[in-house]
Amino acid sequence: MLAILAISIVDHGHTQNTVFNHGDLMMGNNYYSHSPIHITSNVEFTPSNGVSEGSGTVDDPYIIKNWRINASTVHAIWIENTDAYFMIRNCYAYGGGMDYGCIFLYNVQNGRVEHSTVTRSWYGIYLYSSSNNTLTNNTVYGNDGDGICLELSSNNTLTDNAIYENNDGIELDSLSHYNIVTNNTIYDNHIGVFLKSSSSNTLVNNTVYENSWDGFRLWNSSSNILTANTIYGNSNNNGIGLFSSSNNRITDNMVYGNDNGIYIISSSHNLIYHNKLINNTQNGYDETPANNYWHHPILLEGNYWSDYNGLDDGSGVGKHSIAGDGIGDTLTPHPDSDYDDYPLTNSLVGDPNFSMLVFTHGLLVMSSLIIIGIAVYVVLKRKKPTS
Repeated sequence: MLAILAISIVDHGHTQNTVFNHGDLMMGNNYYSHSPIHITSNVEFTPSNGVSEGSGTVDDPYIIKNWRINASTVHAIWIENTDAYFMIRNCYAYGGGMDYGCIFLYNVQNGRVEHSTVTRSWYGIYLYSSSNNTLTNNTVYGNDGDGICLELSSNNTLTDNAIYENNDGIELDSLSHYNIVTNNTIYDNHIGVFLKSSSSNTLVNNTVYENSWDGFRLWNSSSNILTANTIYGNSNNNGIGLFSSSNNRITDNMVYGNDNGIYIISSSHNLIYHNKLINNTQNGYDETPANNYWHHPILLEGNYWSDYNGLDDGSGVGKHSIAGDGIGDTLTPHPDSDYDDYPLTNSLVGDPNFSMLVFTHGLLVMSSLIIIGIAVYVVLKRKKPTS
C-alpha cells in the first residue's frame, strides 16, 4: 500500500496542506495551483496561459513551470499547432481518470517537458503528430493508459524518465520513427516499451523490469536498434518479444530472469548478438531461426547463454579451431539448429576491454614463441661443428 503523506502546496501566495501519495513527492518542490492550460498557436504563449518568461526562441524558450493542475475536466496542459520553443518544467498534473490526459502535445515542434510529475489520468504524456520534442527527467506513474505515448510522432527524445504503474510504460505507435529512447527506468507496467508499426527508433541503456507482460515488444516494426538495455523480471512473458518485425538490431543487452529471454514470431532478418541471456525460463525462442541472425555474420560472434555447456577448446574448424577466444567450439549451434553458431563462453566477449585483453594475450604468446625460436636457433648455431 502506498504511504499517504501531507505536504504544503503554495496557492497564489497562500499555503495549503494537501494529501498526496508517495509518488507525488518525487520532486520535493512546491507548486502553485493553476487551471488547465490550452495553447492553440504561438501567440497564445502568454502569462494567462501559465507562461512565466521567455520569448520562444531556442536560446530563450517560453517557460511554463511550477504549476499544479487538475485534469478532471480537460487535459491539464494541452498545446497544439506550435513551433515556438517552450519548456514545461516542474509541473504536477493529475486526476484525468479515463477521460483526460496530463500533458497533450498535438502538432507541436520544439517543446521540452522536464522534471514534472504526471499521474492518475488516461495517459501521462501524449504526443500526436509532433516532432523535435524532448521529454526528460519526468516521473510518470499510475495512469490508466500509457505512461508516455507517441503517435505519428518522429525525431523526439525520451530520456531519464521514471515510468511505472501504467498500462504500458512507453508506446511508439502508428509510424513513429527516428525517436531516441534512452536511460529510462520502466517497471511495473503491463508492457514496458511497446513499438507498433514504428521503425528506425533507437532504444539504448534503458532499465526495464518487473512488467507483467513484456519488457520490450515490437509489433510490425522494423529497423530499430535495441542496445545496452537491462531487462529482467518480466516473469509472465518476454524480455524482448518480436512479432512480424524485421531488420532490427538487438545487441549488448542484459536479459535475465524473464519467462522468455528473446522471443521471435513471424519475423526475419533480425541481427541478434552480444546479448547476455541468463537464467530465463527459456533463454531464446525463434519460430523460424534460419530467417534471423543469432550471431554476427562477419564477426562470427553470438550471444552468451547461461544454459550453454559446450567447450572453448579449439576442437572445430575455422574460428572453432581457436581455443580460449571466448567462443564455444562444441555443441553448436545453440540452443538448436539454425540458432547461434558462435555462442560465447565468456560474457565479456564483445566488451572492448576483453577484446584488448585477448589481443594482448595473443601478442604475448606470439612474442614468447618468437623468443623461444631465436633462443633455439642460437643454441643450435653454437653447437654446429666447424669444418
